[in-house]
Amino acid sequence: MSVNDPRAASTPTPLYTPGIDVSRYQGPNIDWPAVAASGIKFAIIRATQGASYVDPMLAKNHAGAKAAGLQIGLYHVFTPQAGSANASHFIEIAKGYPTQLPNWLDFEPGAITEELEPKAISVLECIAQELGGCAVYASPSTIQAYMTDPAWLLYPLAVAHYTDAPQPNFAPWPSWLFWQHSQSGSVPGIVGNIDLDRWNGSPEEFETWITAQTI
Repeated sequence: MSVNDPRAASTPTPLYTPGIDVSRYQGPNIDWPAVAASGIKFAIIRATQGASYVDPMLAKNHAGAKAAGLQIGLYHVFTPQAGSANASHFIEIAKGYPTQLPNWLDFEPGAITEELEPKAISVLECIAQELGGCAVYASPSTIQAYMTDPAWLLYPLAVAHYTDAPQPNFAPWPSWLFWQHSQSGSVPGIVGNIDLDRWNGSPEEFETWITAQTI
């Protein structure tokens, strides 16, 4: 799987491909056929966190999204206390759940500092090597404060930026691959709020890109 997407993200009237990310917080009763029928094309599913936690809905969400024909990625929530075990734990679990999309390494606010940056990059490199690619998930404030090493830019960006602007703030990356643009969305088949995501391109481009990942 390619770890970079070469297309620019600066088109004046961009077309996006809609997706969601889910975890146990959406409960056990997601109606995945209804989600797919609403036009959602992909789901990023929480798999793990830290050194030992596994999301209790991982298996059910993976099976449901797969059966509904959605393209799937997984995500791991980085915790500083776990150190290199962030990588080994995620890799062990993720190998049991096939994906079509780059998995995400999730850096929540406060999870990374200037001192932790080298260790975080090492975790990212390990995951990408073992699983065939990995995207960096973070907010613009986290990115600009703590992700200053150019090594980050070797990996695609999944930026969490809740704005009505036509583009997220993705500096210093030259582009973005995924954009989590809302944390309070609504999607048929899911009760309550849901994170809404976009892939950087039209649904037709998305299908072409997915095909290229599997060749």
